[in-house]
Amino acid sequence: MKELQAAVQQAIDAVSAESAAATAASTAAQSAERELAESDFADSTDLRRAQLPEEELTRLRGAVKEHDAQGQRLDYEAEQPEVKGGQARQSAGEQAPDADELQQVQQAVVHAEDRLEQARDALTTFDARRESVTGCIASLNESLQAKADQAEEQTRLLALAETLNGRGHDNPMRMTLTTFVLAAKLEEVAQAASRHLRAMSEGRYQLLHQDTGSGEQTGPGPAGP
Repeated sequence: MKELQAAVQQAIDAVSAESAAATAASTAAQSAERELAESDFADSTDLRRAQLPEEELTRLRGAVKEHDAQGQRLDYEAEQPEVKGGQARQSAGEQAPDADELQQVQQAVVHAEDRLEQARDALTTFDARRESVTGCIASLNESLQAKADQAEEQTRLLALAETLNGRGHDNPMRMTLTTFVLAAKLEEVAQAASRHLRAMSEGRYQLLHQDTGSGEQTGPGPAGP
C-alpha cells in the first residue's frame, strides 16, 4: 500500500513539474514575442539572419577585451606625475614642445642610455680586473710569507753554522766544533793522566788543562804542589 502511495505521489510530482515547465516555456515565449515586436526585426527569421557567426563573435569579444585593456593602460598613464605635470603646464598656458624639440630630447635620451651602457661595461671590466688584482695580491702575500719563512730558517741555519765554525756571537771562545770535540777528548785524557801522575808522585804533581779563551787551548802540563 505504501509503495502504491509513493508511486502515485511521484506521478503527481512529475505532472506538476511538467506543468510548471510548460508554464515557464509559455511565459518565455510570450516575453520573446513582446521583445521581438518592440525590436526593429520583422519576425524571428529576420532575427536569426541578423545573428553573427561564432567566429565573428569571438573576434569582436577579443577586440572589446583589448579595448578595455587599452583604456586601463591609458588611465594608468594619465595618473603618472609626468603626465599630470604636463597637463598642469598646458593648463597654465605653456606651449607644448614641437617635433624638433622632441627629437632633440629623444636623441639626448638615447645618448645618455649609450653612455650608461658604456659605464656599466666599464664597471664590469673594472670589477673583473679588481678580482684579478686581488688574487695576485693574495698570491704575492703567500709567496712573500714563504720567502720570509725561508729567510728565517736560513738565518737560523747560518747562525748555527757560524757557531759551529767558531764565529758566532754565542761562541765567545771562537771554538769550532772540531776543536771543541778535540778539547773535550783532551780534557778526558788529561784527567786520566793526572790521576796516574798523582798516584806516581804521591800527590805532589798533577796535569792541568786550561782554555786560552782565544779559540786555542794549551795542552796539559805538570803542576807542582
